[in-house]
Amino acid sequence: MSGETRFRITPSNDPSTFALGTDLLTPRSLPWCLPLITSHRQRYEPIVESLLHDNLVTKEIMQQCAAVRVNSTFRKGSSSIIHSLGQPFYVKLDATKMSMHIMASDHCRDFTFYSLFLQHDRRSGRYVKPFSGK
Repeated sequence: MSGETRFRITPSNDPSTFALGTDLLTPRSLPWCLPLITSHRQRYEPIVESLLHDNLVTKEIMQQCAAVRVNSTFRKGSSSIIHSLGQPFYVKLDATKMSMHIMASDHCRDFTFYSLFLQHDRRSGRYVKPFSGK
């Protein structure tokens, strides 16, 4: 269920050049993707049908993905879906709010972190943003 569809630019339409290609990137410099657990929408039906036709996913997996989706609220473009340790995800170090979804084998939980990277300044009594960057 942690699978995703990505689009890649390759030097030619020859499948052997796939490794030489590059993934399309989002403005956050992460690979653009369509996670399986969000692909239940009708507009993605042709992609899902292609995945099923090529035996890349099963109907059972897609049914499990649809069930997981019901248990979580995905806000378009506002968060990451984390499914494994070592997986890269976007963090803006001076943000006061960060949302993500942590996926387990049969469910997905929403997490929102507030002021994760803020630091308390003892002199002024205020919180400051000591870090910047992404």
